[in-house]
Amino acid sequence: MTRTSIPRLVTIAIIVGLASQLVLVYLDDRRAHPVPVSAITTMLLLALAVMLWRLGLGVKKLIARQETRIDAIGAARVAMFAKACSLGGSGLAGYFGAQTFIGARNYSSPLYFEHTWIAATTLLACLALVTVALIVESWCEIPPDDQDPPTGVRSANPA
Repeated sequence: MTRTSIPRLVTIAIIVGLASQLVLVYLDDRRAHPVPVSAITTMLLLALAVMLWRLGLGVKKLIARQETRIDAIGAARVAMFAKACSLGGSGLAGYFGAQTFIGARNYSSPLYFEHTWIAATTLLACLALVTVALIVESWCEIPPDDQDPPTGVRSANPA
């Protein structure tokens, strides 16, 4: 598995943000109410980041050969979970960035005042999730001495 690159995450955030921006501006121009943003979303994203961090610490202990409850299969699952959180979190960051922009555009309206602040804090929660996911993904890297022998070198036990 290759590590997630930051340019890829930025590209995802920009594409999702622009697409969301087009839809939200269209709805705003039609005088529709803003798409609601719940503060619970912020709390769920932060809880997801904390859970991923704790799982990552277990993988870090496994790599350091310390006592832990996680095994190699669990570490692989944590690595994939971290990758999914980084990719999904960057898409959500693009969406909530567009929500923040729409709210800031109409900030003087009482309807958009609270909307803007909740969207901005949710955007920060998305960025926190992506950051934690990238850190945990780096912890899930297999040390060079644990990898399979290079191709062409046969092991003594073919089982």
